[in-house]
Amino acid sequence: MALWSIGVMVGPIIGPTLGGFLTDALSWHWTFFINLPIGILAWLGIVEGMPAEHADHSRPFDWVGFLLLSMALALFQLMIDRGQTLDWFESGEILAEAFFAAVLFCMFVVHIVTARHPFIDPGLFRDRNFSASVALMFIIGLSLLSPSVLLPSFLQSLQGYTPAQAGTLLAVRGLAAIIAVMIAGWVIDRIDPRYLLASGVLAAAGSLVLLGGLSLDSPTGQVMFVGFMQGFGVPMILPPLSVVAYATLRLDQRAEGGVLLTLSRSIGSSIGISLAVAALARSTQVNQSYLVEHFTPYDYDRLQALGGAPGANAETAGLVAEIGRQAAAIAFSNTFHLIAVATLV
Repeated sequence: MALWSIGVMVGPIIGPTLGGFLTDALSWHWTFFINLPIGILAWLGIVEGMPAEHADHSRPFDWVGFLLLSMALALFQLMIDRGQTLDWFESGEILAEAFFAAVLFCMFVVHIVTARHPFIDPGLFRDRNFSASVALMFIIGLSLLSPSVLLPSFLQSLQGYTPAQAGTLLAVRGLAAIIAVMIAGWVIDRIDPRYLLASGVLAAAGSLVLLGGLSLDSPTGQVMFVGFMQGFGVPMILPPLSVVAYATLRLDQRAEGGVLLTLSRSIGSSIGISLAVAALARSTQVNQSYLVEHFTPYDYDRLQALGGAPGANAETAGLVAEIGRQAAAIAFSNTFHLIAVATLV
């Protein structure tokens, strides 16, 4: 489980590092093109390493359940991705996507309860260990990937790092993740898994609090330390969580259980990223509104520092840009703290 978890955790962590180098050395297009050779290698590995036919054909594939769930998730993904741009439920498109996603998901639930061979066995959720693990896996997706999207943006847009420099700073998370996963795999037989899970959740939340403490003047060493703590926290959760999830499942339920664990992490990351970006945008707007209240023709002391009354000049343009920069920095801090609270809950 620990070795398997390394791939699951380190992949998203080294993504920004590799993406930064590709963007600087080639172009941003290569952050997408790089998936083609990796995908071909993965496909060749699957063809070589897995049997072409499955021995058990007693349970046919449930196309109805598959299509209902796929369409519900696709519409939900569109809703949370486009919600901030279209002003959420003020938009007819967002309302339609939310309505049909809810209807299709309800149809899916009814189908798996009544179908003879459902796409997902509802009996899986009667296992308390598995149900709790699915919920925690959702939080892992939310806690791990949202900061991975926000932190490179903070470093590049506010602190002035190049994509390659920001990626190098974030590479330390990968080293921390490998160390944490191997420690978790070594001690899981010696410590109650619940204590290990709790320590991982606390470490993840603590790293998010530290991320919220970054400012525009934070030195490189502080950024690397916070990145190390972020990489160390969440991977401590995955090996014991996987062991607990499978421990009380029947052998014939484990493959399906693994799919649901992966799905819950993917949905958690999608929701986390979309909500974090929306919270960041709204917080930036609010902070900027508060800050500009202090720069009016009646604030004499501040206007003296500016060198004159606000107007269409370079000084005012520089002031407006700096206010926007400070507002964005506060918004990043607020968003990291919000994710930390969600992780603890």
